[in-house]
Amino acid sequence: MKTRVSWNSLLIALLSLGIGWGAARSLYSQNEAAPAAVPAAAAEAVVEEVVEPLDELGWLTGNWVEEGEAPAVEFACQWTRTGAFLARAFRVTIDEETNLAGMQIIGWDPATKQIRSWTFDANGGFGEEFWTRSGDIWTIRSKYTLTDGGKAGAVHVLTKVDDHTFRWKSVGREIDGEMHPDVPEMTVVRATGEIAVEVPAVPAAVPAPANPAVPAKPAVPAKPAVPAKPVVPAKPAIPVKPAAPAPAVAAPAVKP
Repeated sequence: MKTRVSWNSLLIALLSLGIGWGAARSLYSQNEAAPAAVPAAAAEAVVEEVVEPLDELGWLTGNWVEEGEAPAVEFACQWTRTGAFLARAFRVTIDEETNLAGMQIIGWDPATKQIRSWTFDANGGFGEEFWTRSGDIWTIRSKYTLTDGGKAGAVHVLTKVDDHTFRWKSVGREIDGEMHPDVPEMTVVRATGEIAVEVPAVPAAVPAPANPAVPAKPAVPAKPAVPAKPVVPAKPAIPVKPAAPAPAVAAPAVKP
């Protein structure tokens, strides 16, 4: 029987959920208007700078741990092979036991023009987050389905200090409509050594199968040759009746 993971442990783990962001790099640039035509003479002098929506957040790739001698939170983050998403693996350890582990996929939603993420924990819980930014502060509104079917929600606040440090806290926490205490702000730093979390390999896009060859139409069988009409045998020649022998005429006797 599955044990319900405590919301405190889940939210501590969501420290790692609040720190990744997606980047469907090509999708965003496709929605931009085409630049005006540049005269051929000036073309070489024009340098076009393409700004992707999430490039300034790439500093979060790598390995991270909670600040302190015995960090309870670890996560690793990297781009997927196509560069369209960030994949992150996380682990929360309390009393030398792994209480919660899982992974998260973060991407850019071209329909809503904002960052979204999808989280899956090892016990079967899952959720999604919606991100908004104001300066160096990111507000992540989350909702989750727990392993026993319960519904949970919270607002995580991530504040970037520099490229190697950020602060995180969680407020407005609830489970099935019941409010729970906030998670105090903690500091997370870039790991200087190896950590126990490894991002699972995300397969590259599977190529679409080629259209099956259309079989050629079967050849239309040739009509059988019409047999030649049988040769009508010629009528047999009518035999010529033999001529009737002429009767011998006796020569008249000569009188002496």
